[in-house]
Amino acid sequence: MALIVWNETRYGVNIKEIDNQHKQLIDVINHLQASMSEGKGKDVLGKILGNMAQYARGHFATEEKIMKTNGYPGLAEQQKEHEAFTKKALDLKAGFDSGKVSLSIDTMMFLKNWLDDHIANTDRKYSKFLNDKGVV
Repeated sequence: MALIVWNETRYGVNIKEIDNQHKQLIDVINHLQASMSEGKGKDVLGKILGNMAQYARGHFATEEKIMKTNGYPGLAEQQKEHEAFTKKALDLKAGFDSGKVSLSIDTMMFLKNWLDDHIANTDRKYSKFLNDKGVV
């Protein structure tokens, strides 16, 4: 069973490009969780952490560009959260590469909880504002 299941009401921001990117981030976390439950988590963790950091940067850049273009007043808050997540993902990847971080429930729960909270709470704040500006 998937760790995070896409729910339009909880996660949808009614901006197709961003919703599709959020679905891909959820898929990455679900893939890691499935690999972990099959005992293959360590084999895929390094690659997934690297991909997640890279993908998140691209996704965050997309969000921030849309917010900046449309004068979203919560842009600075979003940027702080994005920077914190990117740093954490890069730290996890560096720790894994050096042998200091192993796949753990704590790592999985950090990724799940951060993504769940960020999309469902922080990102949903910009939804109406941007939708009212015609961004869909």
